[in-house]
Amino acid sequence: MRGCGVVFLLGILSAAECADYGRWNYGSISWKLNATDSTTATVDVVIYSAWRLSDPSILDLGTKMQITTVGQHFKVGSMNGMDTILDFGDGTTTNQIDFEVLSLNVMDDTVIGRSIFRHKYSQSSFTASLAVCCKAAGNQNGLQPVQLFTAIDTTTGSSSLGSPSIPMLPTVMVGPSASVFQLPAISAAGAAGRANLQWALGGAGSYSPGSILPTGVTVAASTGAVSVDTSCYATASCADVHAVVVVSDGTASSSADLLIHLLLDPTLSPSLTLTLRAPAAPHPLAAATASSPGALPPIAAYAGTP
Repeated sequence: MRGCGVVFLLGILSAAECADYGRWNYGSISWKLNATDSTTATVDVVIYSAWRLSDPSILDLGTKMQITTVGQHFKVGSMNGMDTILDFGDGTTTNQIDFEVLSLNVMDDTVIGRSIFRHKYSQSSFTASLAVCCKAAGNQNGLQPVQLFTAIDTTTGSSSLGSPSIPMLPTVMVGPSASVFQLPAISAAGAAGRANLQWALGGAGSYSPGSILPTGVTVAASTGAVSVDTSCYATASCADVHAVVVVSDGTASSSADLLIHLLLDPTLSPSLTLTLRAPAAPHPLAAATASSPGALPPIAAYAGTP
């Protein structure tokens, strides 16, 4: 694949050609309660996401130039005739989706951003969703649309303070036959709500039509331990795996779009390097791996996590 990030900067490829590479890398959607009154609830819908920095649609709102600095803002517009839409689930939508830059890496051609939408709901249950075109090429389900969901509960008498959120893990080392690592989730109710968390792979409805559903990946419902089958390295290279994980506390839920990249590291043979790219976050956690879910230690949250 041509290095779109480099040649875009040199002006060799047109914007239309570069757009063919897609732009979304990974991300998550969740919500938290902001305020309530007798008839309504005000909710913050939070999106963390990572994008291809060189994509011609990722431009600073003020200068219309490429992103260069943390704190800048960029708007994610339409691509291939598909608008970026946040559907609040109550009959209202927006395509005005601006992100604050939390970090960027020119070498990795990645910019990570956060967007918070404050929305007033009636006291009921809703499902908000994010639809984006399209996943970056070169990854599983590359150039396919992305859709993520979060279940919102603002019913009268609900004690929900928001949905669980799923932060990002850095690179972890795994064995050549199978890997197990913990995908942490943070309860909106704090430590007291952790016992209620349940993890699951998203069903077919979590993926756009035409997407490849993940194989060789399982998630332990009560612990969030993710097992990835890497036995394909016995005969060939392992393909990247795109998976959507949903975490729920029994009332509200959120989802994260993960890209699990398996790369054989010759300096550590026969071990592998497994990179879990998702969801975007300003400060990574300390990773933990083990041969069995029961041996996994808890992973503490980092500053800045909603």
